[in-house]
Amino acid sequence: MAAGLWASYRVVNVPSFADFLIAVEAEMNKVSWPTRTELFRSSMVVLIMMFVLGFYLAGCDIVWKLLLSWGGPLGIVA
Repeated sequence: MAAGLWASYRVVNVPSFADFLIAVEAEMNKVSWPTRTELFRSSMVVLIMMFVLGFYLAGCDIVWKLLLSWGGPLGIVA
């Protein structure tokens, strides 16, 4: 554990890595985080669209399965 703490301390104190962490912190301060309401609404849109597309793809799968098992006008059986 002591070796891990020492290695972490050394990595953070490398000048280029420290500059990177400072730049990351500055960029994170510029981020406009969504409110709880915006987050909830966006999450609901994503979840609803996942279910809609899932049902659509399941329907397409069922239709193609029926069409291919039927054989079509040429009598081709898959």
